[in-house]
Order: sequence, then C-alpha cells, then structure tokens
Amino acid sequence: MSRSITHAVMAPILTAAEFQQQGTTAAQVLSISKAVRALGYHSEAETLRDTAFELARITGVRFRYGAPRQRRSPANDNRRRMRRAV
Repeated sequence: MSRSITHAVMAPILTAAEFQQQGTTAAQVLSISKAVRALGYHSEAETLRDTAFELARITGVRFRYGAPRQRRSPANDNRRRMRRAV
C-alpha cells in the first residue's frame, strides 16, 4: 500500500549568514532554489533565490548572469553583427 503526500511541510529557510556559517556557497543555494521550484514551491524557491544573491553579495562572489531578475543576451549569440554607418 503506497501513500501519497499531497503537501509536505517545508523546513524553515536559513538566512544568508547561516548558510555562510555552514560553508554552503551561493551557487549551491541557487541550485537548491531551482530544485525547490521544480517541486512546485515557488514562494520558497524565490526566498532561496534572494538568499543566494544576498550570500553572493556578502562573500563577494559574482554570478555569471548578473543581478537578480536581469536578463542578458546569451553568450553564444553567433549572429552576424551589423556594421555601423559612418
């Protein structure tokens, strides 16, 4: 007989300082937030994402893709560049 859990209780989310004390990197926290979002916990994932960027700010680590919620063009944009008129 298998049981299905409809809603699991989330543990309290640590602060950026607590993650730093544990030795967890900002990239690891961001990875956790992506996994939590995939499980359907969007508000918790957003909190973890913000915590990851705060941890990156505290530790001086730079993420490749800039500030939170800021889109950039992809690195593999191979389109031909248009020449500027002189």
